[in-house]
Amino acid sequence: MNAVLGDLPTWNLTDLYSSPSGSDLETDLKRVLGDTTLNPEPLPATSPEIRSDLDEPLCGAGHNACYVSAYGDVTPCVALPVVCGNIRQTPFAEIWNDSHDMRRVRAIRVRDLHTCSSCTASAFCTRCPGQALVEDGDLYGPSSAACEHALAGAELAGSAAVPASMGRARSSG
Repeated sequence: MNAVLGDLPTWNLTDLYSSPSGSDLETDLKRVLGDTTLNPEPLPATSPEIRSDLDEPLCGAGHNACYVSAYGDVTPCVALPVVCGNIRQTPFAEIWNDSHDMRRVRAIRVRDLHTCSSCTASAFCTRCPGQALVEDGDLYGPSSAACEHALAGAELAGSAAVPASMGRARSSG
């Protein structure tokens, strides 16, 4: 059981993936990433040896955004299911400024991510803390889907970078 999510099941995107065209996840990711209409910014050719963003927050969750459910639960983001308080019981400003969980999420920096902080595929990564938590049960760990996405992006860009969570090269196909 996950300490933050309780009995909520986790899943792996690759196991759930079903393409209408019958192709696999990697093929579809490469098709989407290579489509300049969907992705007008070119993929980077390489990823830096040492990350320059280690002291940066993971995203805007709890910094410049949050989510308030219809039931009044306040979470740092709609994708990050960590309830920090409820506006039916506590004023929003108090939750925003004083919630232990909101402050904990705000305090997380890239360097705190046990696998991602040293990942050579970070230039291709779109890791979401909420996605990592829901998919793999670890707010500080990698997201399986983001790693698949980063690997496909790196391969498409011609980079040999492999996400740290995968620890192996994949055959081109």
